[in-house]
Amino acid sequence: MWLPFRNTIVGGTLPVDRISGALAQVMGTSDEASLQFEEAMAFCRKAQYRPELAGTFHDFTGMLEEQNGEGDKAKTATMLNEALQISTDLSIRPLLELVLSKRDILKA
Repeated sequence: MWLPFRNTIVGGTLPVDRISGALAQVMGTSDEASLQFEEAMAFCRKAQYRPELAGTFHDFTGMLEEQNGEGDKAKTATMLNEALQISTDLSIRPLLELVLSKRDILKA
């Protein structure tokens, strides 16, 4: 979507790929959104931006929940577990609460 800005950040640590993933999701282009979220996750892992990685997991799992495709539930559970670990390790209570509420929704 925003090719010149891929693998960059705005506003301190917010990955452009995460923003474009969310925009692609809203526009209904789930394949593009998945690609952008995957790029954001890879970028955050490489840069060791753990809070943004957890935030990207949160955003991506929202899209996967809507799609409910084959393997999406397992992928969502894995990402939410890692987001939970990150938010616990770094004591980020608001993120922890978001992740826990999303996990509760999936169990219902």
